[in-house]
Amino acid sequence: MTRTAFAVGVVFALLGGAPLARAKTVRVDPETPFFREPNVTGDVVAVAESLTSVASLESRRVYVECSAVAGRSWHPLMMASEFHRVDLDGQDAWFSEDFLFDPGRRLAVPRSLSNPEMGYVLAALLATLTGSVLAGWWSARRRSGVVFSAHHLLGVLILLRMVLLAGAIYLSGSVIVRPSDEHGYFQIARDLASGVFAANWRYTLGLPLFYLPLVVGTQAQTYFDILWPASVLGGFVLGPLALGLAFSVARRLGGSDRLALVVVGLLAVLPFVYFPVEFHSISGDGGVFKAIFGPLHCNPASYRLYYVYLWAGYNGMSDMLSTVLVLAVIRLLLDARAGAQRRWIATAAGLFGLACLVRVANVFLAPLFAYLAFSVVRTLRPPLREYALRGGGAAFTFLVVFFPQFLVNTLSFGSPFRFPYVLHDNRASVGFSLSDFVSGTSFLVGTNYGYVALGVAGLLSVRCSHLRRVLSLWGLPLVLFYAGYPVVGASPVRFTLPVYAAFLIAASKGVLDIDLTRRQLGWVSVWIGAACVLTCPIARSVPPFPLGLEASEWGTSLALGLSIALPLLSAVGLCWSVRRRGGWWRLAVFGVLYYAGSPHVLMVVAGALVCWAVASSVTEAAGTLELPTGVFRSPFRQR
Repeated sequence: MTRTAFAVGVVFALLGGAPLARAKTVRVDPETPFFREPNVTGDVVAVAESLTSVASLESRRVYVECSAVAGRSWHPLMMASEFHRVDLDGQDAWFSEDFLFDPGRRLAVPRSLSNPEMGYVLAALLATLTGSVLAGWWSARRRSGVVFSAHHLLGVLILLRMVLLAGAIYLSGSVIVRPSDEHGYFQIARDLASGVFAANWRYTLGLPLFYLPLVVGTQAQTYFDILWPASVLGGFVLGPLALGLAFSVARRLGGSDRLALVVVGLLAVLPFVYFPVEFHSISGDGGVFKAIFGPLHCNPASYRLYYVYLWAGYNGMSDMLSTVLVLAVIRLLLDARAGAQRRWIATAAGLFGLACLVRVANVFLAPLFAYLAFSVVRTLRPPLREYALRGGGAAFTFLVVFFPQFLVNTLSFGSPFRFPYVLHDNRASVGFSLSDFVSGTSFLVGTNYGYVALGVAGLLSVRCSHLRRVLSLWGLPLVLFYAGYPVVGASPVRFTLPVYAAFLIAASKGVLDIDLTRRQLGWVSVWIGAACVLTCPIARSVPPFPLGLEASEWGTSLALGLSIALPLLSAVGLCWSVRRRGGWWRLAVFGVLYYAGSPHVLMVVAGALVCWAVASSVTEAAGTLELPTGVFRSPFRQR
């Protein structure tokens, strides 16, 4: 067989057929542009007039920024397009199946083709999801109607999330998240792999440590060499892991499998139907920032696809890794065993140090972890010395893990507390800026309005003061900090990804704390769902509107009518319901906060809740340790 192959090769070479042996046939659709170089902004030498097939002499992967073809100065997506070199009337030309020619604008425009490789993954996930549902249904039928177990339903929800993500990737073709800082993180990982340390790095160490095994394993030379495996790890490993941890944390805090499943279900599905809307003012004196329900647009110009990839972790960024680490720390502290508290707390402190290496701002969750650790230790009623020993041990473990970053800071900038952000020209080194807080609140809370409104209303409604403290210290400090972060406008999702679970737990628990029958609970859920799905109380007259109503000629009138009618109907219903017993006033709290349409009102309430949580935690600790304390009484009923 070897001789035969050699003979065939010789014959091809003698006949001049070597190029044909290497060539593959590629389909060319009508209106496909041919370029002089593999560059969509370059010269167009021809445009296909009909459907045909050509022999590809060479293929080359080219990363095309969507800003170049979407007519924008910057766009968060890009395309990993395959360009083919062909012989066009005796001269070389290049084309990509991802682009068509627009004769009106005289330029190439992108289109989304299906991703065939992801099609197989999607089919496998759909088959697994269907089999899981059928197996659960058959098992329940054999057990005379016994419902699915909580863990079975959790698996179904995680599979559903993976199916939705795989479907989005399949429909969007070659569209990926445009890397920015990731090139710098990758360079640090390459330096570490080469034995170079603290070479005036512009970024922190956490994400490069995540990249390091990929760099070593693939011998990557550029960030794009690890983009695909890093995205797959984030979307199909870390993302499902985050949902599993969120379920475990919600079940421990809420004391209910159903509550935990509701939280995970919302976390799995909402990112694909509930999207931020951000219109930044060119003059910098305002903008429109809100959130609406609507369909996912799987095209290269869509910001909604970008939000989905951020939420799902399908990128090489640090957000999903940070979220998993934060949830893991909370889970460890909630499940600390009495006989091994030191090990559990030390492990949690080490993970918290790693979380801060990945994203330094996670340090604002330190009060939460300190309170959880204190709550764990006090169950044994140890002497004051034990509190000091375990707290000191946790602090030492944290510092050991975070020490490499302190060392890099000292070697590069002369101080352990001077971080690489000082090398950036975007004011990131400022951290929190009060002058940016008002505009940052409009942006961050406005684009996450439903989550924040539900979370704040839930925190006001939760009966258990301990749970309110935990959720307030978890969900609100990062929102308060990033509202004043000068660079928060880069993304409405990335920075606050670890806190959405806290908002949904608070909202779900706040509703369950109302004394409701099953029928009443159903009606309340319908009312809250209608409020969030059908209306957006911010910029009511500015499209886009919920459910894409702006696409029809009567959609604007309907959207405005719903934004007026639903609050009025809600007010009538709530005025009737608050006269009943059982805490129906909690629904009125949500109605007022949500329909007010003011991110700043929500931020004021959030700030008050954080102050209360910190003060009451200090008072509780002082009482437990029998230290002198001032008088502080909670305005909320405790259980």
